[in-house]
Amino acid sequence: MLANQLSSDYRSYVIKIENENDFPLFRGYGIMREQRGKQIKTNGSRGADKRNPPYKPYQNPTKVTLKWIRGHNGNRGNDAADELARQAASLRVAGPEPIIPIPFTEYKTWLHNQTQTSHSVLWSKTKECKHTKEAVPVLNPRLTTKLLQLNRPKLRTVVGMITGHCPLNKHLSILGITDSPLCRACMETEETPIHVMLQCNGVAEQRAAHLGSSATLHEALGDLGGLLSFWSELGWLE
Repeated sequence: MLANQLSSDYRSYVIKIENENDFPLFRGYGIMREQRGKQIKTNGSRGADKRNPPYKPYQNPTKVTLKWIRGHNGNRGNDAADELARQAASLRVAGPEPIIPIPFTEYKTWLHNQTQTSHSVLWSKTKECKHTKEAVPVLNPRLTTKLLQLNRPKLRTVVGMITGHCPLNKHLSILGITDSPLCRACMETEETPIHVMLQCNGVAEQRAAHLGSSATLHEALGDLGGLLSFWSELGWLE
């Protein structure tokens, strides 16, 4: 009952029974496992004495069928077992302690969800970072993913638009680098990311070409490509 050659995609377990009539007792057995051309043999311990069996053996011959299974696909028994395992994994654990340990991935998921919830509550309650909260009123994992894909110069530009800490006249005047905080295009109000991207008539043509009709800074951040091309054409952040 041994397999001489077996593909590396297969894993097989072969049970050798000394007496098929004694199959229920598993009096003597050997497990032959062959994978990737290697054979590992593990001998099972002997059971009760054959002369005094604890159970009455079957009178009729027992037929044992061995079947090669490629992975767990296409086999009705394995497919059913996998489905039951998925159903069991979705059930709430009940019973006396200790129970089967929870997978590490479950802890990671729980910790991630708890962190996101705590972060959301903290962000919604804070009274600081007014400019940033106008740009990102709620946590936005999708925006985070997009930002992490940008190179450093582009990321610096977008973060400057979110926080307001960028080389525009309002922020530069606070730092004492420029004398006037007024917008260089219209000279009517302070030069801030919100004013330039949403309100300034002096750059209305560029804004329409790259940002469309965004009404809020949050909407403008929905198109990072348009936002970056807008500032690239203006050249004010160089």
